[in-house]
Amino acid sequence: MTPLLETNKPTVKITDYQDADYEKGFWGERQYEDLIEQSILRRLIKGPFSKLIDVGGGFGRLIPSYISAVKERSVLFDYSQKLLDSANVRYRNEPRFESIQGSFYEMPLDKHTFDAAISVRVIHHVEDVATYLKEINRVLKPHATFILEYANKRNWLEIIRRLMGRSKLHPFSLTPENRSISGLTINFHPRYLKRMLKASGFKIEKQVASSLLRSPILKKFVGQRMMAKMENSIPLWVRPFAITPSVFLVLRKVKDA
Repeated sequence: MTPLLETNKPTVKITDYQDADYEKGFWGERQYEDLIEQSILRRLIKGPFSKLIDVGGGFGRLIPSYISAVKERSVLFDYSQKLLDSANVRYRNEPRFESIQGSFYEMPLDKHTFDAAISVRVIHHVEDVATYLKEINRVLKPHATFILEYANKRNWLEIIRRLMGRSKLHPFSLTPENRSISGLTINFHPRYLKRMLKASGFKIEKQVASSLLRSPILKKFVGQRMMAKMENSIPLWVRPFAITPSVFLVLRKVKDA
């Protein structure tokens, strides 16, 4: 696997899943996370939307959670043609579905095209956060909805690991930190992202803690489906705190970036 490809910006790289067993290998071991994220999206997406874009949507894992909220056009946008090819086969009979290959730093899409966007498990691969957010802002219509998920380094598990000397991350530092040795797995502090989102023309309307029960021990002894069932039974309104490894934000575009 070659996880990083250089873009036309010398210091910026893009994670590429072209040679990785991402669909069956990576997600085959993460049933709990998949069930949690699908459930959260179904409850957060308040359609109907005319046009929606899934930025960094890979093989279309999350399409079942939002396609019913789309009336006209649902665009799956990703850098990996391999993942898009898989989605093209899976959703070939869905008339609203379309896939587009490209970089989220330079999306080949017109300004003010979509009234909704989602980007889940993507921003931790983003070195140039400002450009990524600016591009999403550009393709969104005024007052559009944007649902963003990010890896939160200020979570309870990371704080414990740091206290035990088992983590290289600094949970209370605002500086984004990459926990990967060979690729990009960037974790963010909530306050850092709040500042970046505001500067990029977005307003936070709702925050939801995700993966409350994420633990290898629980996965082994409780089971991933049972863990997901337990977590999904908790209402979203009692999960507004950024204390978990994964956090969902419901954003509103308030101005062009």
